[in-house]
Amino acid sequence: MQEVETKQQKSVEAMPKPFVVRYNEGEPRKPRAPKDIKEKRLGIMGKAKEKIEEFFSSSEPKKESIKSLVHDLNDIEKESIIEGVDFSRAQLGDLWRDYQSGRPVDFETFQPYLEDYNILTGEIWADKLIPSDKISLAVGKTVRKILPDSRVVALCDDEHLPFSDYTEPNGRPAGVERLGVANVTKDKHGEIKIGWEEQEVKSAVYSPEAKNNFLVSAEAIMRKHEMIYPNDEPSKNYLLISESSKAADAEKLVALLAEQGFIRRQGEKIYFVNPAAENPLYREIELRRNNGHWRCEALDASSFLKPENLDITHLVVLPNYYKKQQDRVWEILRVLGIDSSHYHNIFYDEKMSPAEVARVIEEAFVAVAEMEEAA
Repeated sequence: MQEVETKQQKSVEAMPKPFVVRYNEGEPRKPRAPKDIKEKRLGIMGKAKEKIEEFFSSSEPKKESIKSLVHDLNDIEKESIIEGVDFSRAQLGDLWRDYQSGRPVDFETFQPYLEDYNILTGEIWADKLIPSDKISLAVGKTVRKILPDSRVVALCDDEHLPFSDYTEPNGRPAGVERLGVANVTKDKHGEIKIGWEEQEVKSAVYSPEAKNNFLVSAEAIMRKHEMIYPNDEPSKNYLLISESSKAADAEKLVALLAEQGFIRRQGEKIYFVNPAAENPLYREIELRRNNGHWRCEALDASSFLKPENLDITHLVVLPNYYKKQQDRVWEILRVLGIDSSHYHNIFYDEKMSPAEVARVIEEAFVAVAEMEEAA
C-alpha cells in the first residue's frame, strides 16, 4: 500500500496544479479529457463482420462494404481527436488507474530510423532531427514527467535502407528491396555514397559498428531530452531494442501462432490468419515477405512474447501514418492474451509542433487524473 501511495504522490507532484491553459485569445480554459469510444468502435466492427463476409466469399466482392466500415470508423474516431491528437485507441482512464494501482507501465514513442541519420557511423544528428523524432522526444519527456515510474521503451530501426521508391505498409518510405549488400563510402567532399554489390543474400545491412553506435546515440539523445534520467538503470527504467535483433523473436512468434492455427505459409511468405479478427479488415496480415524480410508487425508483436508483458500496461504514441500498422499489431497481440484495457495507442499529426502535441497529451492526462480524483 505504501508503494502505491508513493507512486501517487510522485505523479501528483510531477503534474502542474492547478493546470489552466491560456490560449492565444487570452481566455483561460480547463483541459479536457478525450472521449472513450472503445465500445463504439467495437460495435461498428461487429456490425460490419456480416457485410465483410460478403467481401471475402462473393465472386464479385462488394467493395462498398469495406468503404462503409472505413468511413464509419473514421467518423466515430473524430470524437476522440483533440486539436490534432487522436486518442481513439487509448483509454486514459484505464491507463491512469493501472498506474495508480502500482501496475507496471511501459511507454513507447521514440522510434528512430538509422536511414534518417548518419548511416555510415550510426550517429543521430541532434541538430537535424526529423519532425516525428522531435515530437516523440517532447512527448517522451512529458509522459515521463507525468508517469515517472514508467519504463521507457525505444524500438530503434537499423534495418531499412535510405531509398524511397517504395513505401512500407505503415506509410513510411523505406529501403529498396534488392538482393545485395550496401556498400557505403564517402567521396572526396565527405558526401555519403551508397553502391550495391550484387550477392546471393537475403537483404542489405548496415555495418555492426553503425548499428551499435546507433543505439548509443539514441540513448544519448533520450537522456538529453529527459526521457531517461541520470540515475535510471537499463532494463529497469528504460529499454532500447534494435529491430535487427528481433528476427529470432519473430521466428518464435510464428512458431507460437502456428501452434494455435493462426499461420499460413506461401513459399517464403508467412501470413497471420484469424477469421475471428476484431477488425474484419485484418483477417490476414503478412508477417514475412518472399525475400525473408520480416514486416514491422511481426517484429513489434514479437516484443510481447515474454509472459510478464501480460502484467504490464502499454502506451504507444506514434505519428498518424502508423495507425493501420498498429491496428494489425493489435490483432496479433489479442491472440497472445494482451487485454485491450492494458494496451493504448495515441496518434498525432507530425505537421504539428512538438510543444503542441506534448501540451495536448499532458492536458488529457491532467483532465483524466482530475476526473478520477473527483470520482
